[in-house]
Amino acid sequence: MKSFEELDNVDIGYYLHCWFPQHIPGLLQYLENMALSMRDERSSKQPDIEGVAADEMEELWAKIVRRIQHEPELKDNPTRFAERLFAGKVGILNVSCIITWINFIKHVNPKFTEAVKFFFVNA
Repeated sequence: MKSFEELDNVDIGYYLHCWFPQHIPGLLQYLENMALSMRDERSSKQPDIEGVAADEMEELWAKIVRRIQHEPELKDNPTRFAERLFAGKVGILNVSCIITWINFIKHVNPKFTEAVKFFFVNA
């Protein structure tokens, strides 16, 4: 097992899926809705997300939507979920969305919220 310092977004996505499988369908729906909304926004309205250039945003949001809509195994397979949604720049956008979800939507499971804060916000 990797130490905490060695964990990357893919590892964390894997653990979130394993620890909170009951919340994955809702998380996927939220990510899809957010990606659809952001994909359709004009680039001038896109949020600044460190590590992602503004001219890349539209295609990355579209990639997230395609992956969620065309890969139903994301709900049940933690490895696939982590590799497809938490790697690279797609992962950067999804982490940003998840942080927004727990901060503004107020997730119903406080343990899920604390896990996200521990891994993504406080790291």
